[in-house]
Amino acid sequence: MTFTENMERIQQIVKMLDSGNLTLEESIELFKEGVELVKSCKNFLEKSEQIIKILSEDMDDNLISSSEAEEVGSNE
Repeated sequence: MTFTENMERIQQIVKMLDSGNLTLEESIELFKEGVELVKSCKNFLEKSEQIIKILSEDMDDNLISSSEAEEVGSNE
């Protein structure tokens, strides 16, 4: 499932749990499913954050390299 699908399912689970129309067993099973979905979303967000950091650092390095190259070119 995608991150968006996981989030939508979590919202469904919360609504179902809030309804009060479930047995204790059903509530426990849904809660366990919700916990697993939250873990999955958290892992996805952590990986995404790392990718963004890496890309941002690469972009910063490229900008520095470009500005250094321009300085060298203008000093010649």
